[in-house]
Amino acid sequence: MAGCWRGTGAALLCGLYAVSVGALAKLPPPTPEEVAAQQARSAAQSRNEEEQKQALAAAQDRIARQYLAGQRAKGVSTGAPQAPSGGGVAPASGSAGAGGSAALPDKATRPSGSDGPHGGTSQSAEAHSAPSH
Repeated sequence: MAGCWRGTGAALLCGLYAVSVGALAKLPPPTPEEVAAQQARSAAQSRNEEEQKQALAAAQDRIARQYLAGQRAKGVSTGAPQAPSGGGVAPASGSAGAGGSAALPDKATRPSGSDGPHGGTSQSAEAHSAPSH
């Protein structure tokens, strides 16, 4: 049995060696026609990728406009900026710049350190929630 495996193993190793040597062989350089065809393929692929990127961006913009229009029709405030009708940049409102906090969320106006757990001496309700045995 051992002699059979020894012969099969040697044949297997010889076959793997032959395949690996064949894989390491150098190919001839491409012809000018092959180079031109590869460049044409890569240029066409890059054009196709750019068209796909533009189509994706247009579809995302269209979906976002539809969603925002639907939310506004329901009366839901989306927080998305409205495009000015003049086509220019909308002037900034003076409420936030003048020290007013009407446009800021409540969490942004609280002093730091007032949120989160505070250590104390009394135990929490969770510590007493299970019946004792």
